[in-house]
Amino acid sequence: MQVIPKIRRLHFVEKVAISDLAKQFNLPRPSIRKCLKTVEELVYPSHQHQSYLKLDGN
Repeated sequence: MQVIPKIRRLHFVEKVAISDLAKQFNLPRPSIRKCLKTVEELVYPSHQHQSYLKLDGN
């Protein structure tokens, strides 16, 4: 997600208020606060390819 670094930069460097960020990114204020609390970028685990099993139906 590329939104979190933008939100963090706007709030901490450019001193934009949380309510203004919520309006700008169309997100609720609690979500903006969560983004500001994150220290590092969220990493989502990749899904491994699962092979499909054939049904044994002679």
